[in-house]
Amino acid sequence: MKWRLDDPPNVNSTAHLVFETVNSFLQHWPNTRMRNGHNIVPGSVPPGTLLYHGTWHSGLPPGPEWTATDPEHSILFCRNTNGEDGCWHLTLITTRPLKVVYFDGSSAAKGPSGMMDTQDIIAWGKVQPDWAYEERDRIEALCEWGREYDVDGFVSEVMLCNFTSSVRVVSSLTLAKPGTSPKASRMFEAIYAGSQHNCYPGETRVQLDLSGLVSFYDTELVPSLVPARFETERWTHPRLGEVLSRPAYRSGSGIDWLALIRVVVDRYSERLEFVHYLLNSTGPDSSGSDNITDTAMKTQVQLGNMLAPYILVDVAPPSTLSKTKEAGPAYRLCATTHTGMLKGGAMTSSEKLLLNAVHDTTREICRIWKKDIDELMAWLDWNAWVKCRPACGPESVSRCLTGLRPRHPENGDPRSPSPSQPPPAEDWERPQPRCIRRVDPYTI
Repeated sequence: MKWRLDDPPNVNSTAHLVFETVNSFLQHWPNTRMRNGHNIVPGSVPPGTLLYHGTWHSGLPPGPEWTATDPEHSILFCRNTNGEDGCWHLTLITTRPLKVVYFDGSSAAKGPSGMMDTQDIIAWGKVQPDWAYEERDRIEALCEWGREYDVDGFVSEVMLCNFTSSVRVVSSLTLAKPGTSPKASRMFEAIYAGSQHNCYPGETRVQLDLSGLVSFYDTELVPSLVPARFETERWTHPRLGEVLSRPAYRSGSGIDWLALIRVVVDRYSERLEFVHYLLNSTGPDSSGSDNITDTAMKTQVQLGNMLAPYILVDVAPPSTLSKTKEAGPAYRLCATTHTGMLKGGAMTSSEKLLLNAVHDTTREICRIWKKDIDELMAWLDWNAWVKCRPACGPESVSRCLTGLRPRHPENGDPRSPSPSQPPPAEDWERPQPRCIRRVDPYTI
């Protein structure tokens, strides 16, 4: 196999997308940034897990309903049926392992941009963008589909199919009216509770079986990432059905894939970010060769540190530029030691930079390095690099938020979104990291 340093990854490659979406499972921050999920994963919720349900009556729901893993979330939905002060709030405990199906992305958010596509395909066999608010029909259809595979529920929130066979009531309480705290305060508390699962390990009360992963990024299962893929015959429920029909706790090869992926991200994310910082600390118009040389030397040291475990004593870099087109043993070792995901990525780019150094001026070296590290980090698009800069202060918390683009009455479009229909997809801005205040005045 030839490893060419000057060959970028195939434009149709989805390896880096599979890698980062798996790395983001059950974490709040990356799944609010990239809201449209592409993966379906079998999993379980262990016995003894507490779930919370806000409601308007004291009895158990007679059919499928939503529960939350944080009471701050479920309290938003509890109220008294007679309009009196207070609300009904159930605390439940699982009595056995729950068999669940996990949808990644912001799959609990109602919207037209594709956030519920994976659920729609399971529930109705096709995407239903106009049914974003048909949540009752959706949860009933999902539970009906899952009955054949003994599925207890679905995870975005925890959509529970039966409140009598898998959970026991710990308490059913009429909670006091939340005092003078405004609705914005309660909404913030729900957001804050979710933010506690922002980063790895995320929501630890759900355990996923990655050996049963079904992904829309699988080029064998779905050969295209365009919307038309949802209507291809290659997406069939029997594939997911085979995964869910396997014996309980079957773990495939036994490899902990998530741990393996985290090793790669933990090892290289901060190092690549630091190299990016070094190369941007000296601007392209900087004068003074000492500063530029210092930046180049510091950068080369950092790249060498990343590659040190793979540089063999009997391997020397080629002496001519023409020989750099084939990757050296160090970079082949680095890529194959992990998962192969880095081929065409971090280490390949680094060798090209190091070997080009003997042929270019120091300033040109830094320019090439900066270009390559920018392209590399954009291609990998790891959520570890998405953060509020500067970091949020003690009165705020970071959240990856989107918003509606402002309407322009002068263009003849003064309407407001209907409460029964979500705004059109083109009205939504891309989610960006923002600081939201946890004390008055709130910025939700």
